[in-house]
Amino acid sequence: MKRTIVPFKKQLKQFKKLVANLSYDSSEKASREIKRLFAQLSFNIPSVYIKSTLVGSTLAIALLSGYNVSAQQFKAPVKNPYGITDNDNVFQPEFMDIDGDGDYDLMTASYYGDHKVYRNIGTKFVPNFDAPTTNPYGLSGSGLQFTLLTSGDIDGDGDVDIFETGFDYYSMGSVDFKFIENTGTATAPAFTGSVNNPFGLTAIASFISMPKLVDIDGDGDLDIIASSFNTTSYSTEYLLYLNAGTASLPSFEPPITNPYNMTVEAPLSFPTFGDLDRDGDLDLYNFDYYGNLTMYRDTSGTTGDPMFTSNGITSPHNIVFSDESVRTGTFIDIDGDNDLDFFASAQTDTSTNEGGIWFFKDTANYLGLPAYQKEELAFSMYPSPATNEINVECTLVADNKTTLVITDAQGRQVYNTELVDSKNNIKLDKLATGIYTIQIENDKYKGTKKFIKQ
Repeated sequence: MKRTIVPFKKQLKQFKKLVANLSYDSSEKASREIKRLFAQLSFNIPSVYIKSTLVGSTLAIALLSGYNVSAQQFKAPVKNPYGITDNDNVFQPEFMDIDGDGDYDLMTASYYGDHKVYRNIGTKFVPNFDAPTTNPYGLSGSGLQFTLLTSGDIDGDGDVDIFETGFDYYSMGSVDFKFIENTGTATAPAFTGSVNNPFGLTAIASFISMPKLVDIDGDGDLDIIASSFNTTSYSTEYLLYLNAGTASLPSFEPPITNPYNMTVEAPLSFPTFGDLDRDGDLDLYNFDYYGNLTMYRDTSGTTGDPMFTSNGITSPHNIVFSDESVRTGTFIDIDGDNDLDFFASAQTDTSTNEGGIWFFKDTANYLGLPAYQKEELAFSMYPSPATNEINVECTLVADNKTTLVITDAQGRQVYNTELVDSKNNIKLDKLATGIYTIQIENDKYKGTKKFIKQ
């Protein structure tokens, strides 16, 4: 999980100002804004920077205390949500804002190492992924048979870089870290060819490995935790590469094996991290060989020196899979509602040789806040019932991307477009008869209406 400070300076400054001006006479709106900013900031930057702003404000401490989402639960999973349709037989989800438009895009690497980018052409509140593009922005195949990637701004230049390991059939016992630098910009990425083992990294003595960029010690730069399969003991170890450099000039120390009381699952173990209990530190989540998930909480109570529990919680937060598969996963707030959702790879369909992705929508909300409520967007729609077309009219907001989505009675998305005119004629000839919902949404407004297609 990427946790960086620079992009959130504006929000941190606003948070400090609100805390400084908080009083018993403050409006409910001000209190809610403090809670909202606290949730957003604590998801993206180390908690030590946020907690320092609360010193001297007993009101703010009281306002933000007492929230416990350790019982956070997820809805039943949905396969291939938000328009994700093209599936490789190995499907590792990695989310990043690759084009700098404020929402999360999806990158995967296929079994043979090609990179696929699914751009989010919706919004940060209503994601919708375009058809994938193979090896865009100068990317190329990794040369690995089973590529596992992680992303983050390793050099502090404001764009997303990539590290990869995986399964190297030809080396059979040694896996290199492959670094792919983004030499473009946050909005116009341009990736270089991969470089093996930069910044002091060394090859991993394993035939398969998964890397994870994470600020595990809370010092503001990204470290690496990688799984390593030990062929002698037939078990997995976790290797920690602490970044002893800076956020802009990384330098990794020699690896430490199974630090912080990390527990792995036998025989294979793939890690991910998330702070779902909102206590300011990251907890460890392990996938085992069969794709089951186990959570190990950080009980240290401190930032930068984690200590994970020895006894894990299986199927935490109601995350249960109906298939057995070697899988990876990640927590991400995909719909901008201030809670973490969960994505994980699905079992390969032997008849089609295609995999997929499971999506678990979180039913809770950080800090016990209700979901962010947008203002009602008024629009007209005619005729209804409709036959081959329907007309939609609404007022567009300048510099605010507005999308129109049509879903069927089962909630499946059947149409999506970005509105550029206030008057729109939508063809319905490819839709079956039935009841449909039109939703028009931008960052501030949302409107929903139903219509009948005859």
